[in-house]
Amino acid sequence: FIGKGSSLERQLVGLIARGLRGGRGRNTLAAAVNEFRIIDAREEMSVPSKTQEWPRRGLYAITPDESNTRRLLERIEPVLDAGAVLLQYRNKTANPGLRLEQALALQLLCGPYGVPLIVNDDVALAKAVAADGVHLGKHDDDIASARRALGGNAIIGVSCDGRPDRAEASAKAGEEYIAVGA
Repeated sequence: FIGKGSSLERQLVGLIARGLRGGRGRNTLAAAVNEFRIIDAREEMSVPSKTQEWPRRGLYAITPDESNTRRLLERIEPVLDAGAVLLQYRNKTANPGLRLEQALALQLLCGPYGVPLIVNDDVALAKAVAADGVHLGKHDDDIASARRALGGNAIIGVSCDGRPDRAEASAKAGEEYIAVGA
């Protein structure tokens, strides 16, 4: 999470805008991550965590597979305006560079709304963009590893694929929520 109104936020938003307009290309956000230190404002600036009021009742939105970052943001912003309480970034078709670009752009979009961003299936990406948590599938890291990587306040969810034994094991391991169904 970038401190709202900070010079770092203004610089990153400028880089994102140029990248979305076709400026320096797809690597704009990756370069921004390498150029600037992303500060966790919840710790360094004493800003309340977006996860402070978790769990919340309401819409848990999941992003579509979208190859165009500008279009993704245009599709997600109305969902945040409508009151979504959590956003999960999930793009199974994107390459790692695009996933970094999109996750960082979504993190910046979610910040002013106070909506936690969860990254699907990728603890390293969640950590890289200072996401509020991660959603783990059956082939992903275990809950304890994710908690160590993301910290004690991270929201960690687990897919249970309709298996009660996995739901019970996940609850014992300390997940914040489980997903059931298809």
